[in-house]
Amino acid sequence: MSIPLVFDGRPDPPSEQVSRGIERGSALERQWRRGAVSRDAIDELFLDARRAVAKALDLPELNGVVITSSGIEAVNTAVNGLAWGAEDSRREIDFPDGDHEGFVEAATWCKGLGFRSVELKLLNDGRIDLGIAREKIDNRTALVALSSVTPAVNVPRQIEELSLICRAVGVPLVVDVTLQVRLMPIGDLPGLCDILTCDGTALGGPVGTGVLFVSRDVRYGSPVSGGAFQVGCRSGSLGTGLIAGLGAAALEFKDMRSGRIEHFQALYNGLLRELKKALPKVIFPQVGDLVPCSLTFILEGLEAEAAVMRLAEEGIYVSTGSSYLTAAGKPSAVLTGLGYTPEQAAGAVNLTFRDEHTMEHIKAVVGHIANTVNAL
Repeated sequence: MSIPLVFDGRPDPPSEQVSRGIERGSALERQWRRGAVSRDAIDELFLDARRAVAKALDLPELNGVVITSSGIEAVNTAVNGLAWGAEDSRREIDFPDGDHEGFVEAATWCKGLGFRSVELKLLNDGRIDLGIAREKIDNRTALVALSSVTPAVNVPRQIEELSLICRAVGVPLVVDVTLQVRLMPIGDLPGLCDILTCDGTALGGPVGTGVLFVSRDVRYGSPVSGGAFQVGCRSGSLGTGLIAGLGAAALEFKDMRSGRIEHFQALYNGLLRELKKALPKVIFPQVGDLVPCSLTFILEGLEAEAAVMRLAEEGIYVSTGSSYLTAAGKPSAVLTGLGYTPEQAAGAVNLTFRDEHTMEHIKAVVGHIANTVNAL
């Protein structure tokens, strides 16, 4: 089995179509800079990319599609823009305890504007406690935000009920769907949420792209001065090559996604089976309703960081399960809420699947992990 083996969450290499799109967009920008084409040509390419994204995600309209420089920028644009446009009486930003650091840091930035962060309680399976949510989401709340690592995002009924709670008191709901779109359609989410966000790489696009979809009824204020492009949600320009690459990825996205869920489910089941065979004492957190893009497990008694670094020296790239860690590196409530100690949660390792992976890759990476555990 060839080395390196990449399971650390970095995106798949761009397809030939995406690479050609990047080059085509870059060439068009060079022509424009020389005066060989008008700005209208670039604007049309941008519009084509937004059309392709809307079609790929089955979004109800084009006008709300905004392209950003990354998924994290999409999150920040959504959270900060909604906070910027909120009424003066609404100064609370609610998100699940232990949510993705992108949402936590966006809310932290808003504290400088006088906002407070309010954490929604998670149940033992990682879903949101809707009873507590009803108590906390009120006329003081500026917005509620969920990242794609929150199991509730994969449960339509939870999102439906959370949407009803938010709309009853006029609170916008932001949901990130970066993990979900890789494997399945997002269904009714555009109608249930006020803003959706997604990293462009989830669509097969190049690194340096992101997407958000903004409902026409949302109260929004652009936090960046100096222009109001893309339905007033974003200022500044993106690289033409990246825009064209994202558009090219969106055109082939549904074909690329077809069959992926069966492939990833097989990898997930195979990894689970091989780990249990090689490491009988490994712990598998029972977080419900996660899409099978990756598998997180706990190496009890070991620091995951040490294991990850040791594996990287051998050309085996896995992660410490960043979806389960806060920005401070402390285990989040997603694991500790399931009853694991902070020491156990610190041993969490995550393997993320790619289209190129096979069962041979799974067996090889488990063999390396077993050797590393035995050595440590």
